[in-house]
Amino acid sequence: CTTANGNLGKCQDLSNCPQLLLDLTKLRQSLCFKSLFVPGVCCPLTDKIDTNGTSTIASIIATSGIDSGVHPPSVQPSIRPTKHQSPKPIPLFPVVAPATTITVTTTPTNLVDLLTTEFIPVSSSVDLPLNHSYSLLGSSTTSAIDNNFIHDDEECGIRNSGKYRVVGGEEALPGRWPWMAAIFLHGSKRTEFWCGGSLIGSRYILTAAHCTRDHRQQQFAARQFTVRLGDIDLERNDEPSAPETYAVKQIHAHPKFSRVGFYNDIAVLELTRIVRKSPYVIPICLPQAHYKNERFAGARPTVVGWGTTYYGGKESTVQRQTVLPVWRNEDCNAAYFQPITSNFLCAGYSQGGKDACQGDSGGPLMLRADGRWIQIGIVSFGNKCGEPGYPGVYTRVTQYIDWIKTNLN
Repeated sequence: CTTANGNLGKCQDLSNCPQLLLDLTKLRQSLCFKSLFVPGVCCPLTDKIDTNGTSTIASIIATSGIDSGVHPPSVQPSIRPTKHQSPKPIPLFPVVAPATTITVTTTPTNLVDLLTTEFIPVSSSVDLPLNHSYSLLGSSTTSAIDNNFIHDDEECGIRNSGKYRVVGGEEALPGRWPWMAAIFLHGSKRTEFWCGGSLIGSRYILTAAHCTRDHRQQQFAARQFTVRLGDIDLERNDEPSAPETYAVKQIHAHPKFSRVGFYNDIAVLELTRIVRKSPYVIPICLPQAHYKNERFAGARPTVVGWGTTYYGGKESTVQRQTVLPVWRNEDCNAAYFQPITSNFLCAGYSQGGKDACQGDSGGPLMLRADGRWIQIGIVSFGNKCGEPGYPGVYTRVTQYIDWIKTNLN
């Protein structure tokens, strides 16, 4: 990693760099992640020794009154504010109600159901309305979806018109999220599910830039990735959607992606061949130009993935979903020491419990607007998973539309 002074460093616990406690600005600039959901600070590789043989850190401790014998119990509390932040009440956007209103209970209480959107008894079922849509404030709902750069994808964001039955919080039929992509990484010894993504064109997958790099921040080769489309259960081979696997031709990661802070965490995977469309494989729409300045605060988008159902747990083989409220960026910025810029979008419940988690990285945060599903975020990082007071942080797609266009040949 790179320190706040621009020198080479190593991502470690804050207890190893107590001098950063004296400069809040440098502390925030030094934020890094030892792993995806474990934050730390970028410490210099070596401490300078003064002429008396005393290390710089020791001198700082001696002159500042910091008790060198007392360290934070763990890295998470050391970089959090002392008081949990909660988003201020925000009125939801006007909702165009479906013809028939159906109430679904959404109160999963155990870890197994952490990423479940609709949770109802196994003995019951519900046909979810398909015409439920948000009308965003300050936007035109009459203009056509401008996805000309996605070639012939006039059907983007419109899923199969079939009915969906939700049983015990899991999808009983495929095709609900036909743009979902499962990205696999092929190593010398094994192949593993690596990240999520979304189909945004005839042969392009939108995902997170951190999914394209190893722990040394070296980019993987394109040939190491494959993408499966139309998949719901990663362990089944008899799904009616007949999932297909595609090789990756080229990786287009944002050139200014920084693992320190996960800035510009966005990438496009170019597939080696055109995707075969079906009711189970349809691209999602990207936001139109009039969403450029839309903050989405108060909206309730959906996040979908195959990630773990709790922090440190085993990844789910079955696609899961949850609905999360979007925070104001200023509230999210108050919750994290890392600066939350306008290129980020935060979503989650102040009390925790529902969130994207490990393995969901790169997946879409999406909202139904103007009658179609549009992608407004990419799963990037968070403080563990579903931690009270800490929403998940997403790459804000509206800030990168021009960059995405330039990478779609």
